Amino acid sequence: MKRSYNVNKERLVAGFLVLAVLLRLSILIVAYFHPERTLTNDSSSYIEPAQYLLRDGAYTYPSALRTPVYPIFLAVIYKLFGESHFFVVLVQTLIGLATIYLTYLLSTKLLPSQKKPIGILFFAFGLESSLGPFYVMTETLFTFLLVCILLCFLIYRQSININYGWLAVGGVLTGLAILCRPIALYFPAVILLFILWEHRRDFKRWLASSAIYVFMVLICVIPWIVRNNRLLGIPVVSTITGDSLYFYSANALLAHQQQIGFFESQQVLYPALDQALLDANLQNTESNRYKMEVYMARKIILSEPFTYLYVHLRESMKIFLPGTASLRDALGQSEHDLDLWDLLQTQGLFSSLKEYFRQTNGLQLILLPFVILLIVTCLFGFWGMWILLRNKNWFELLVLSMPVFYFILLSGPGSYSRFRIPIMPFLSIVAGIGIETIKNNHGKKAK
Repeated sequence: MKRSYNVNKERLVAGFLVLAVLLRLSILIVAYFHPERTLTNDSSSYIEPAQYLLRDGAYTYPSALRTPVYPIFLAVIYKLFGESHFFVVLVQTLIGLATIYLTYLLSTKLLPSQKKPIGILFFAFGLESSLGPFYVMTETLFTFLLVCILLCFLIYRQSININYGWLAVGGVLTGLAILCRPIALYFPAVILLFILWEHRRDFKRWLASSAIYVFMVLICVIPWIVRNNRLLGIPVVSTITGDSLYFYSANALLAHQQQIGFFESQQVLYPALDQALLDANLQNTESNRYKMEVYMARKIILSEPFTYLYVHLRESMKIFLPGTASLRDALGQSEHDLDLWDLLQTQGLFSSLKEYFRQTNGLQLILLPFVILLIVTCLFGFWGMWILLRNKNWFELLVLSMPVFYFILLSGPGSYSRFRIPIMPFLSIVAGIGIETIKNNHGKKAK
């Protein structure tokens, strides 16, 4: 009887995974017939450097707005298959499926007692992991790199003879992740914390491991910073950080102070920046704009730092919005009125939901299963973290929770639902822990 139950359970899990693959096939079909829908407002800023690379045979794009890994990724696909957005989506879909498998491996290595981690199904069916590969954007590749980094560290940790090679590979992958999305710039601190925990009783090994890891990260990142310094005169990973600081972080504080919508407030900042450059007799170059954005943003934020801290934490929660806009774009319903977050800031909860439902023509009916899955994943995810804390599984708690909180907090006011993609592998694993704990407790009571 028990064997029959296990067989049926395995078939059920296999059936769910097949459905997850079919879900991605449906997205591929949309991408094939409507490749224009795969583009977002930011996609062109990655495609153009890729075109320069194909034309010149080198990374000659005269800007530091975007880091090079994703444009190089696009250039390789364009070189092999032509400039087709469909093939970008196809490759990203395969990478997304590989990420699901690697997340399973990560779970089994970190939590070997969980032989059938149910949390992987949460990740496989999540809207963000299903829809993310549809867009010509960095999130799918970035999430793949992130899971690989943690997997390399776990393999290094579990090797019988300390194998620094895996740590070096993890360092290279971290450098690539930083050059894929600059939000990962401080992520090496998370890995260094893991190394410190692992070698807290062996100073020499901690020092050697940390040095190897940091060295490999710097080998990847420093040449790019030197290139930007020569090109623009500013030693930065990306000038997009200036845009984020001014048009999102500082703007969120201004919108809060003036009690107006986020995007309404943002429209005032564009002419203000142009005027500031004019008053300072500076040309409107990328370098000057970056410096002025950072200066003006800091001035705004430091005027009310504690209020900003509250606003930053509040706006970070936008990462958990369901992602209706992405689904609308994929389905060809791209007309946008008010943003849900703006509605919630300016109207009551029920009025906001009613108005948003009217604007989106009831699209939430399609989205509802994904929203329910997201809520369940988040609830059981944070419950799973509590279980790890209660059981004093400190290392497992660090590995699974630190990436989640890192990306939530650093996304800040600039976050959207797609920013949630990199945290979902880890949140899904701990959600599985939460469900397994409840299931086991229920089984004990039934006995």
